[in-house]
Amino acid sequence: MPLLEERVEPGWYSVVVALAAGVSGTIALVKQKVDTLVGTVAALALVPAAAAAAIAFMSHDPLRGVGGLELLAINVGLIILAGMITVLMIGSEPSS
Repeated sequence: MPLLEERVEPGWYSVVVALAAGVSGTIALVKQKVDTLVGTVAALALVPAAAAAAIAFMSHDPLRGVGGLELLAINVGLIILAGMITVLMIGSEPSS
């Protein structure tokens, strides 16, 4: 299952998606412009990893299940990190 493999083996694409989710979510919250795009980006980073882990565990494949949980943890951490960096960058700009 190639789609499952993408979600249980973290790669560069996963890092990019998580960082994008963190930056876009933080900008939307700071600028008070929350819309469906933010939810979509977050869903791309979090939901597939959690679902892949659950599918793997239910299929009695704990190694892939742990990979999915690893990807989920990496994505959550990167979203938080990107959000913190974004807040610091936005906070240093003069408000208009």
